[in-house]
Amino acid sequence: MAALDKKEKFSAQAMQTRIDNIQQKMDQLMDVITRYEQERNNLDQFIEDADSNYQAMVERINVNVKAAKDTYEALKGVKAGLEKTLQQMTDMGQNIASTIEDATDAAKSVIKAAIKVDSVL
Repeated sequence: MAALDKKEKFSAQAMQTRIDNIQQKMDQLMDVITRYEQERNNLDQFIEDADSNYQAMVERINVNVKAAKDTYEALKGVKAGLEKTLQQMTDMGQNIASTIEDATDAAKSVIKAAIKVDSVL
């Protein structure tokens, strides 16, 4: 009977050792699972941050494109206004030149008339 108790004790001890080894492997596996979950959460956060940064960048680009288009349209208006002003100044210059020409012709006529009057006298 003593031999049987020894066998049972050895068998129980071997079983406990196996249980302890299994528990140790389960603990190691839980550590791996925990690290995996942390890494997955870090990756999820990284992806979320990257997406948020991308969206903000797209928004800034859209704002800048709109501002550039608005500036372009405003500059087109300024250009048209300057072209109109230049045309008006050109027209005024031509009018002044024509007026000077007319005044010169009138002065020549007055001088000729004065010379005729002077020669008659």
